[in-house]
Amino acid sequence: KVLAHVAATQAKFPRAKLSVAIEDVYANIAESLGNDRRCLELMERGFKELGIAPKIFPLRGGTDGSALSARGVPTPNYFTGGFNFHSRFEWVPVPAFVTSYRLTEKLVRLAAGASKAKDSDKESKAVTEDTEGHREHRDVEHFGR
Repeated sequence: KVLAHVAATQAKFPRAKLSVAIEDVYANIAESLGNDRRCLELMERGFKELGIAPKIFPLRGGTDGSALSARGVPTPNYFTGGFNFHSRFEWVPVPAFVTSYRLTEKLVRLAAGASKAKDSDKESKAVTEDTEGHREHRDVEHFGR
């Protein structure tokens, strides 16, 4: 499509000198993984152990995971819980951030080879009542460091 636009513009303005180069900058993470599925297996296990139902969909773009995977370090992306990325309205709800943090901690422990990854919920979650009477979870130990 881009080449067609360049050709049309060149035809409209024949004295103009136009050139275009199309280069694939962001590799697809799935293609970079090849047959090594260990990182995906760890992620699936982490989701399962934390009781998170994953919503799996292909992601492509200028992510750190894409760049690292293309260089041989398998790095699939997972959620941050954020909304409106790369805009002035970008935000992350604290409960979603804490859940993403807990998954990250779980993945580190699983990758380190812990036979049974420590469930940080048991040791570091304090449950408090917010002003509307809803139960809110705050990670006291880890965010206090």
